[in-house]
Amino acid sequence: MDVLFNNAGVGEAGPVSEIPIDLVRRNYEVNVFGSLALTQGFIRRWVEQKKAGKIVFTSSMGGLFTPPGYGIYVFFEQIGFRPARAFVIVASLTEILSGLLVGLGLLGPIGPALMLSVLIVAGVSVHWPNGLFVASNGIEHAVIFAAGAFALALTGPGLFSLDAALGLQSLWTSGVASVAITIAVIGGVANLAARRPLSENATN
Repeated sequence: MDVLFNNAGVGEAGPVSEIPIDLVRRNYEVNVFGSLALTQGFIRRWVEQKKAGKIVFTSSMGGLFTPPGYGIYVFFEQIGFRPARAFVIVASLTEILSGLLVGLGLLGPIGPALMLSVLIVAGVSVHWPNGLFVASNGIEHAVIFAAGAFALALTGPGLFSLDAALGLQSLWTSGVASVAITIAVIGGVANLAARRPLSENATN
């Protein structure tokens, strides 16, 4: 071999205030000391063979980038939902499923209840610190949408729905709706209880 091209071997992404030090050390171990060890090995071999060669280094130990979807992950980290990946997946699936069920008018109170749970979490963790009005990203919209989801869970999707077309409306009694709403509230509160604010993460 006449040319050694040293490139970064591993990378770690995350907020500077949050990324564990042991992962940063591993980054340096591979990207810096790994490149050095490989270079030493090549130089010794070239010396033994009495030949010349070329060594090229390229590496980045820090930077800013915006891969698709990563902003959501970082946002969840910043508002205290960790591990962020798990919370992002659960939140995304819940929003998609609730939107489909409400839009189709299927499974009675389940869709609105899922929506209510998401709105409770979003309202408290994101909008509550900003006050009431939506102009300042306050809780106004979350409260209005949560009230709508609550009402829809109790009243049902109506005649123009898949539930009506499939004859499922009689299954969704007020008792079932109350249970769905209760579970939704408990789920939202449980998610908020698992949340660790950024200041707490930084000190632990």
